[in-house]
Amino acid sequence: MTLTAHRPARSVASLVADDPVELAADRPRLPRGVTLDPVVLQGAACGPDDLELFYPEPDDPAAEQAAKQLCASCPVQQPCLDMALATGDQYAILGGTTPAERVPLRRQRQVAHARQQAAQRATAATGIDPAEVRAPAGRSMAGHLRGDASATVRAWELCKTAGTAHVAALIGVHVTDLHAALTHWGLEVPHLHKPAELVHDPAKAREAFALVEQVGWVKAAREVGVARRTLRAAFAQWGMGEPVHRGPRAPTRLATDRAAAEEALELAVEVGTSRAAERFGVNPATLYYAWKRWGLERPTDRPEGARRALERKLAAARRADPERHPWRRDRSIWQRRTPDRTADRTAGHER
Repeated sequence: MTLTAHRPARSVASLVADDPVELAADRPRLPRGVTLDPVVLQGAACGPDDLELFYPEPDDPAAEQAAKQLCASCPVQQPCLDMALATGDQYAILGGTTPAERVPLRRQRQVAHARQQAAQRATAATGIDPAEVRAPAGRSMAGHLRGDASATVRAWELCKTAGTAHVAALIGVHVTDLHAALTHWGLEVPHLHKPAELVHDPAKAREAFALVEQVGWVKAAREVGVARRTLRAAFAQWGMGEPVHRGPRAPTRLATDRAAAEEALELAVEVGTSRAAERFGVNPATLYYAWKRWGLERPTDRPEGARRALERKLAAARRADPERHPWRRDRSIWQRRTPDRTADRTAGHER
């Protein structure tokens, strides 16, 4: 029951096939974007003609409530919700939830899955089960770690593989309490996310600088494996300045040289923005962007620029041939757009 853009034209029954072979052959002919599992629909409370009920209009809360009421009594509500979360449906009401209501549920599922994978990796690497570290019944986890060195050491071993945030969630303690317990027993807090090499190695930073000039910021950051802000921070730390990409889409000299932008502004005041753009080999929009980038005013913001622009307009108007004006050449512009009913009204009065 998951469509991407349009309401379905077929019933629920038409989406279900008894024979798996028949179902596989029929799937390509289903409405575009269908990601439902027909097995989940078997035994559902929704009838064969209820498909459109689960795709209400955005401003129709009554239809949305009606679909939710039907889902409330459905025996497969939870499997239907699991199907919606797994497929990432963004349009239908499934499992008694709207697409907006499923966003936090999907995030919770992703976090739980990440913690489960972290626990499996940590257990496989250390042979320690996080359940062994938890405090006995009736005792807080923070107090247990501060009072039991062996439990803290086992948690520390897990942290070196899964990270303190995941381990804290697995054993049921706040991450700050876990850090405090590690410090209490003289254990160093593991940091799995190491800073990039170019932050500490000027040679690596110079290589990244040259790479940015060659392929641009986005591709360079992807190849180095860091974020663009990390590249900028490293270049600033080593005093390298901002690299300029010289590729086919490299910025013009006006965007990197303030003096050039000021020169273009003075020229635009004298001859106009269009002619100045032609002389610099760019379009007028690039000039306006460069002036805005460097905090410069527009040519017409200056009294001299506004006066010269008005003079150029008046001169262009005097040079123009009045007979070649579009209104002179095409008289249909002046004709009435609606039919003249005067003659019809006169004829009616005469009758």
